Amino acid sequence: MSTVLLFNKCNDQKTTPESAEQANGQAEQPSHQTDEPTSGHKPANISTLQVLYGKYKNGEIEACQYNGATVYKAGLNAPDAGSAIFDGQGNKIGSCNYGWGKPDSICSQLKDCQDVYRVANNIWDKPAVDLYGLAR
Repeated sequence: MSTVLLFNKCNDQKTTPESAEQANGQAEQPSHQTDEPTSGHKPANISTLQVLYGKYKNGEIEACQYNGATVYKAGLNAPDAGSAIFDGQGNKIGSCNYGWGKPDSICSQLKDCQDVYRVANNIWDKPAVDLYGLAR
């Protein structure tokens, strides 16, 4: 099979017949429907999130990446409450309380954090979030 390149005089770009069809809306588009967040996170451990929600329902929970694994950062909706880091099984692996001493080093190593849950009317003045329906 050979690839035919077309020359587009309008913007000096080389295109294949397939890309020309896509530009004209003629090519079939694949379906990417999913219930999981699309930020590159591994699927959430819902049972761990439910346990964390039980303690942090008046706060917020984030899913973050740490050394290639999904971990959870959770904190209460209160001034100087700080936050805690939990592994995928819900075991506490760090504390990020900047108001009461030096936070653990893991706090600055979290990447790609995504909001999973946040209570409405919070002190951060951010919108409520419930990505997995934990409050049901």
